[in-house]
Amino acid sequence: MNQPKYRQLLFILIANFLISPLLSHGIGSFVSSALLFYSIVLVVLSLPSSRRLRVVYLVIAAIPFSLQMASSFHWIQNYSLPAALLAQGTFALYLGVSAFFIMESLFTTATVTLETVEGGISVYFLVGYVWALFYGMIAAVEPGAFSQPLIVNGSFMRAIHFSFTTLTTLGYGDIV
Repeated sequence: MNQPKYRQLLFILIANFLISPLLSHGIGSFVSSALLFYSIVLVVLSLPSSRRLRVVYLVIAAIPFSLQMASSFHWIQNYSLPAALLAQGTFALYLGVSAFFIMESLFTTATVTLETVEGGISVYFLVGYVWALFYGMIAAVEPGAFSQPLIVNGSFMRAIHFSFTTLTTLGYGDIV
């Protein structure tokens, strides 16, 4: 059976969104980062490019994933913050570019199908994660930048919550 190309991506993004509150630092950070890395893999494999270029993209994406893991588990003591910032910045770049390519594909589609809707929802989640990564980077560099700390015990749950609260325009009553 030929599965639509955005269904698995959407499933992974929703699963990450739903299980993120249950994840804490350490192994939870690993699971969350692994799901985001898998999202990148799914997008890269769906791109219409040569096999060699896909491998290069995946290797480049594996580097920040490795840095994120090294930072999360404190394997590199002196460079933990720069490694985490580099990893988060690269993840944000990859997810943002992925959202762009999916949107470009969706805008060139002549008819709206279930695959188109799944792609649109995937873009929405990708944009939310990109902003969560940006907010987390800001909070890591300047801890007092937000009224409440966004990174608590190594968890980005508050950054994700802040990002999607902003994206959905629900308001900040629970934050204020």
